[in-house]
Amino acid sequence: MLGQLVAAQFDLENLIASLGGAGAALADNQLQQLMQLQRRIGSADPAALASLRGEVTGMLAQAQQVAQQARAAASGAETADAIALATASADARSQVVATMQDMHRFDPYLQFDSAEEEAAYRKREAERRAYIDDELHKGTPEGNLNASAGALGQMADAKAHGAGNSPEFQQRWDALAASTEKLRDEVRRSGGSIHEFDNRLRIDLRAILKSKGLTDTEIDAQFAARPDPLDAMKAFVAEKDLDAIAAKLRADGASPAAGPMKETATPSPAAASVLPENINDAVSDLKAMGFAVTEHDAAAEPVHGVSGKVVAATSRTTALG
Repeated sequence: MLGQLVAAQFDLENLIASLGGAGAALADNQLQQLMQLQRRIGSADPAALASLRGEVTGMLAQAQQVAQQARAAASGAETADAIALATASADARSQVVATMQDMHRFDPYLQFDSAEEEAAYRKREAERRAYIDDELHKGTPEGNLNASAGALGQMADAKAHGAGNSPEFQQRWDALAASTEKLRDEVRRSGGSIHEFDNRLRIDLRAILKSKGLTDTEIDAQFAARPDPLDAMKAFVAEKDLDAIAAKLRADGASPAAGPMKETATPSPAAASVLPENINDAVSDLKAMGFAVTEHDAAAEPVHGVSGKVVAATSRTTALG
């Protein structure tokens, strides 16, 4: 495994020495990623080595692809758009690998209300890591984009459980989000598909919001307000007090217009202390999070169930008072 990486390293070094301009820069970017992976292998224990096999395969495939693109760029046969796509793909892959490698740094900041909640979090993390490895294994821009979605989901999940208190969190999140957004733009510009990426973000954000006690109706309202799943994920992570938002949304759980509501624990004193004192404050907070809010006619007949326009979410929002 290490021997294959060393051979790929020599090929890239020889390529860089023989090329110039964009071709050399593209190959050098890939070389740096390959050398980082070599260092990780050198310090990994047997269990970690087994988990790195898929990543090595993906790295080798991408190194071959980058070498071809670098030669084409040097000869003038590669277009500027193709070089931009390859560069964005390599940068995003590097961010995903670094992010997932360092997720343990946030463990001291994680907080869970029960052993079951922590077990559910770890299960989601394991599923994301397997998904990310599979996508990186493809060695394609689309695969790296999908892996970026998995990494964003893991960071958002960690934020929902306290990782945002780490001084490293925001910088790591911003770097990952920026490389992901750039790659998504390049994939879309090149005619590639971002369907799997968008779908993965929606699945992850729904799972995270459910873990915070929100119902499907409330989550649907969030997506209706922010149709772009990357924007929705970024807005969620930007929210400073996730528990307070969840508590406000659960406050009207007994309302018949809100639809079925699963049982949840009473908000903690800390969360309750930040609840708004009046309806105007509640509505302002929900608008800031992206929920659609309309005026409620007190004289109108009660509305039961959920319509195609997510009526239940509106009823819930205006009934917080």
